[in-house]
Amino acid sequence: MSKGWSSEKLAEMLEISPQQLDKYETGIDYLSIGKLILIAQLLEEKIGFFFDGLENIHNPKPLVVTQQNSE
Repeated sequence: MSKGWSSEKLAEMLEISPQQLDKYETGIDYLSIGKLILIAQLLEEKIGFFFDGLENIHNPKPLVVTQQNSE
């Protein structure tokens, strides 16, 4: 919104569907670090922009890390 882009335009710039962007925004799907970096670059923000204020969150949703086979 700060750039005046529609969600459709941002999705196009990220080479994803508007539906996928909506899943990222609502927390249904996780965002890869690569996409997060790309979004920061498009918005001309430092990556820390997305993490400001996280220290104030109470009872955050736990992060589950799983190991993937690299076969």
